[in-house]
Amino acid sequence: MEQTSKTQQQKRVRVSWKDPNVVKTFLESCITEVGLNGNEGASLKALSWKKVADTLKSTHNFVVDRKQMWNHFDYLKGKYGAWLKLKNKTGNVYDPSTNTFNLTLEEWELEIETNRYVESLRTTSLPYPDLCARLFEGGMSTCVGGYGPSSKDPLPTTEPFVVIEEEINVSSDQAPVSSTPCSSHAPVEKQKHKKTTKDNSELDEKLIKFLDTMASKYGNYALVSYESCPQKLNELGWAKDDPLYHIAFSLLMGNRNRETWMTIASEIAKEWGAIGTLDGTLIHAIVPASHQTAYRGRGGGRCYQNVLEICDFNMIFTFVWTGWEGIVHDSRILREVAFNPRSGFPFPPQDKYYLCDVAYTNARGFLAPYRNTRYWLADFRRRRALTKEERFNHAHAQLRNVIERTYGVLKARFPILKQMAPFPFTTQRNVKYHLS
Repeated sequence: MEQTSKTQQQKRVRVSWKDPNVVKTFLESCITEVGLNGNEGASLKALSWKKVADTLKSTHNFVVDRKQMWNHFDYLKGKYGAWLKLKNKTGNVYDPSTNTFNLTLEEWELEIETNRYVESLRTTSLPYPDLCARLFEGGMSTCVGGYGPSSKDPLPTTEPFVVIEEEINVSSDQAPVSSTPCSSHAPVEKQKHKKTTKDNSELDEKLIKFLDTMASKYGNYALVSYESCPQKLNELGWAKDDPLYHIAFSLLMGNRNRETWMTIASEIAKEWGAIGTLDGTLIHAIVPASHQTAYRGRGGGRCYQNVLEICDFNMIFTFVWTGWEGIVHDSRILREVAFNPRSGFPFPPQDKYYLCDVAYTNARGFLAPYRNTRYWLADFRRRRALTKEERFNHAHAQLRNVIERTYGVLKARFPILKQMAPFPFTTQRNVKYHLS
């Protein structure tokens, strides 16, 4: 018992991260482990944490456990997010020479109310912003060779790197495999089919059974068919701008069947605020071993390119930008592409917006859900939405799910997106945006 209590007491000892050399080694070790082993959710894997702890102990004799490293990782991540927001704030409030911000007392108090990490920036500056950017935002990525069909720049013809047959080390009569030095080391695994298709088919069967029951009861199947719903509403004599008309259409759309979406009049759809959905997806890439660190994404050590796409509610892609390294965060891709005047990014009109998930910032033209609140559709299967935030997130997820379905259809139709062939990288990039 005494030994157990002593062990627990030792674990409760609070460590100090005031030594800048310790923080620098910690950030560099985390960046190395992310490049080698990838992430696990929003943090590092268990094996990576152990290696980081060993590095700190051998380099600085700094003994720390996994929970303490995890807490400091989250602290630096939150502080970097607050630092980035203030740095991008208009008014030249950031002084790069001193890495400090020039804000009045009232401005500091206002910023602290919106983000608790801002208070730490008021007293101490962010340590090693470049390393923080590489760790938390994929700053090591450069989008070399990145391109989109809407770009006003000419199509890049120079190869950032070329995968040649000698590198692959495969004879001409053999098919290339993913275990070569130029591809990711993880073997190709059979991906499990998501339950979305099964759930949709069960929903369709239940809906058809309901329609059959209503048709047998009232003797006319056309009364409850998809095509008859808009006709029935028009016969009621409600004006198109009548709230009852919009409520009725909202009820019709509640079953999430695409047939109902397609029957909605175009003049009504134009009045909606959301004109599409925006998200990123990972596409398998084959790159030389010297470039694999930046391309290892969140897929168990495999190499990917991160693709930004926008699609409308008819499951049609309206914007594609490919070529980003897999390690980069989705929000950085959007920021870099949207503020590039040569990219041809289709900004929504003043009163419209794109639906996006919590990986993006909730800003004008981009509507994200409430954070720290249930969001994904699977979260609402056992328990319905209770608060107004959960109801908003549920409706948001139902609408934004169209891009997830579109990605699923695209990858199922073209398996090369899951296991890319060893083409030059610009060819791999072009394969993706031509298929979209």
